[in-house]
Amino acid sequence: MKLTRRAIRTYQYTVLFFSIVSLILINHPTIFLTPVFVILTLTLYVLRGIRKIRKLSGECFEVFLSICPNILSIGDKSKVRVCVESKIEDRLKIEISIMLSGGLKIDSGEANWSGVIDPKNNATLEFTVKVEKSGLLEVGPVIIIAKDDFELVCKDINVDS
Repeated sequence: MKLTRRAIRTYQYTVLFFSIVSLILINHPTIFLTPVFVILTLTLYVLRGIRKIRKLSGECFEVFLSICPNILSIGDKSKVRVCVESKIEDRLKIEISIMLSGGLKIDSGEANWSGVIDPKNNATLEFTVKVEKSGLLEVGPVIIIAKDDFELVCKDINVDS
C-alpha cells in the first residue's frame, strides 16, 4: 500500500505553507497548532482508507481475457477483450492497466480503465493489438490499483491472466 500523489502533495504543501508562516510569526500558538491539526486529520483519513483496502488481494477479483484470433503472424491485428469482476460487496475506485509483451503494440483503443466497480458493475476493456515481432507473445498481467473513497491510499494488485 502507498499514498497517492494527491495525498503526498497535500502533506507537502501543508507543511511547507505553515512552516513558512510560522517562521514569519514565530511562536504564535495558532500558527503552530494549525498544521498539526491538518496533518492529524489527513492521517486519520489515511488510516481509515488503509483499513478498507488492506484485505484486498488477487482473489477479490476475477479477470477474463479473450484474444481473437489467437495465432497471428507479423503485421496481423488481434482484438483483445478484458473483463474484471469484483467478488467483494463494497464499491471500489480502481484503475486497471494491462501490460503487453515486447512484440505487441496497441493499434486502437486503450489498455487502461478507471472508475468505480462493484458486483453489479464490471469493468470491460476492448482494444486491438498489432504484432511487431515473432515469437511467444503475452497479454498480461492485469494490474489493478484499488483506491479508498478519498483517493489518499492505493494498493497495487497483479492478477495473472
